[in-house]
Order: sequence, then C-alpha cells, then structure tokens
Amino acid sequence: MSAHRPAAVVVVLDRPASAGAALSVVLRVHGLCSGLGILMSVATGSAPARRALHAAADRTGVRLVVHARRHTAVTGTAFAAAA
Repeated sequence: MSAHRPAAVVVVLDRPASAGAALSVVLRVHGLCSGLGILMSVATGSAPARRALHAAADRTGVRLVVHARRHTAVTGTAFAAAA
C-alpha cells in the first residue's frame, strides 16, 4: 500500500463474508491504513459485524468508521479525503 498510497480506502463486506476471518482481515488493513495515515471506512449490512468491528477497533486507539450502506461509506469517505 505504501507504494500506491491511496487517499482513502473503502471496504465493503457482504453479509456472508461478515464472519470472523473477514473481520480479522479488515482490522489488519485498518491497522496498516492507520499507520500510513490513510483514511479507511467499512460498509456492511450486518449489525453484528458492525458492532464487532467497532469493539475491536476501539482497542487500537484509531477510530474505524463503519457504515451500514455502501453508498454512504463511499460518499462520506470521499468527502473526508477531499477535505
């Protein structure tokens, strides 16, 4: 990621993918993005997955933005990255 250096990253999880392994990968990517100063957000329709991501990310000290809808995640992240 450091070679490409995107302004922002949006990860979209479908309901079947919102399991332990997928959430673990999202949290690892969140750690990488945070370390590089890259804005990241997640979109998932799964309320349990959103709660799990919030709870796990709170332990890292860097806020992870988790949205229920993908269009909100993309729009909100684009506006935040442009600011």
